[in-house]
Amino acid sequence: MFGKKDTMRFICFDGLPGIQQDTFCDLTKNDQEILIESKKGSATIRLNISQLDSIDTLDEKSFYMQHLAVEKKPVKVMPKTFYIFKYSSSDETKKHFILYSYEFKALSFIENIRKSAINGKNKEISL
Repeated sequence: MFGKKDTMRFICFDGLPGIQQDTFCDLTKNDQEILIESKKGSATIRLNISQLDSIDTLDEKSFYMQHLAVEKKPVKVMPKTFYIFKYSSSDETKKHFILYSYEFKALSFIENIRKSAINGKNKEISL
């Protein structure tokens, strides 16, 4: 796995086996995959970029309404942004996991992963 690596800290919300809810994790992106490492425990999850179907970005209020059917007023001091990663597992099952962050720069980090996933899918098209 050569090439440029980017890492950013997120907080796990749901869908990552071996990583508890509200636990810090580092999300590392390189040319071919994303790697999620728990900061509490020893869980490490690898996902090939080509397996990503989409990454949805929602503010805290929208996330709670859409995914939990609960109205929650966002915290004004440090609002959360949720990132819903939808992917196909190795057996083609549709799955997802959810991370969140308080940092504004997380959005550009996720956008970079989203672009890599789109570019990777375009490379696989053959005529």
